[in-house]
Amino acid sequence: MIRHPTLLLGSLTAIAWPLVCSAKAQTQDTEVRRIMFNYAQCVVKNHHDKAKEMILSDSDNNIIEHQYSSLIDSECLRAVASGVDMTFGGDLYRYALADALVNADLRTREDKDFSDRLPLAHLAGPSSSDLSMELAATNSKKKRDEILKRFDKAVANAWLSRFGECVVRQNPVESKYWILTTPDSAEETSRINALRPTFNQCLSNGSLTFNRTVLRGTVALNYYRLAFATKQPSAGNVH
Repeated sequence: MIRHPTLLLGSLTAIAWPLVCSAKAQTQDTEVRRIMFNYAQCVVKNHHDKAKEMILSDSDNNIIEHQYSSLIDSECLRAVASGVDMTFGGDLYRYALADALVNADLRTREDKDFSDRLPLAHLAGPSSSDLSMELAATNSKKKRDEILKRFDKAVANAWLSRFGECVVRQNPVESKYWILTTPDSAEETSRINALRPTFNQCLSNGSLTFNRTVLRGTVALNYYRLAFATKQPSAGNVH
């Protein structure tokens, strides 16, 4: 979890990744997304090269906090939301910066096909053996429940990362159009609807419920990484 000294984003509705303030969902979610969007744009403007390096190296939160601490910019926070506390959970900070980087670096670049890019490496989720070891180390029901909850989130985040790559590879044009929209605008809704067949294709079977912030974030992160990924002379589509 990444903490900023004066801004707290609690948990966004409809998914287990933390991010927003408290109740009054729709209005608050919109405001939180606005703050995230503006804050990330400020960070990228002030620390562009570090933000790009961090996203392309696929750093986790622990690495961000220790090696990219300059990206945790309280001045940007005060500029966009003075007097608010903010916490990013899961991959939300990487998502926000990737979104800002796509808007800053790739707005006018035309990438219509990523089939020639090598498959991306993704942060690995925990293994079942890791889970078993943690559970075996405690008899506390509360602690075991916390371990299981943390495990489920980590597995979901790892899966979602690969899902985002699939969406971008299958439909890079509409993926970019979405990232270039203003959050919670009518145009964003239109772009989401245009991508629904691609979401279903990448889900293969079954269904999952995402909020816009998480889904847009994984698409932005994978779009930016694929745009700068190593090209191979000839390649088929990777799903």
